[in-house]
Amino acid sequence: MSDERHGDTAEAREPRAVDELTLYGMSGDLWQLLALREELIEVRESTEAVDADILTYFRGLARKEDGVVHVLGQLKAQERLAVEERDRLEQRAKSFQAKREHLEGYVMRVLAQLPEPRGGGARRLEGETASLVLARNGGVEPLEVYDESLVPDEYCTFTAELTSEEYAACRRVLPESESLRRAVRYADSKRIRRQLLSTCRTCMGSGFNAAGGVCANCGGGRTEPVAGARLKGRGHHLRIS
Repeated sequence: MSDERHGDTAEAREPRAVDELTLYGMSGDLWQLLALREELIEVRESTEAVDADILTYFRGLARKEDGVVHVLGQLKAQERLAVEERDRLEQRAKSFQAKREHLEGYVMRVLAQLPEPRGGGARRLEGETASLVLARNGGVEPLEVYDESLVPDEYCTFTAELTSEEYAACRRVLPESESLRRAVRYADSKRIRRQLLSTCRTCMGSGFNAAGGVCANCGGGRTEPVAGARLKGRGHHLRIS
């Protein structure tokens, strides 16, 4: 019964053919052989048989590793080709995009020169199967802060590093401190945009003064100004309908 119980273990300990082993499996078996060799040396027994097995495994590992190195080289080359192909396709895509944008810009300039349609609406060129429409962009108008130093403090936010004592003092009376004087100043786009969209309080949105001239505050723009900032037009895009 003892032989039957240990039969599977005995078979598992038998050396496997080198060609049947994976690189990982061969490395594991080799470590076992090296450990066995160390044990034989400790008990002063011959290591000739183990050395022969180790040599066999080393030769097998060399063949396996050569194959792995070859496959890795092939994969690296394929990776390089794929990257080159990706770069080539990206360049083609950029070329097509540039040509499309150039043609769209030309069509938009042509549409912009057409007279305003009666009753409003967008300028368009009608074709037999489709129309080219100069459509206004949606969303908020882009804000441009062209000189932040000109923007009044009331339209800015400030960031400062405060000690705990300064913070406590600021919460009470907001006194000036060296940290506050070193505060970093940022233009607050929300406040600026809100001001630029509000009706001019001088001319009440008419754009003119009482004498019929241009309002000195808004310059005829009919909204409140903010020094150093302005709203840019939403612009247009070409729509095919």
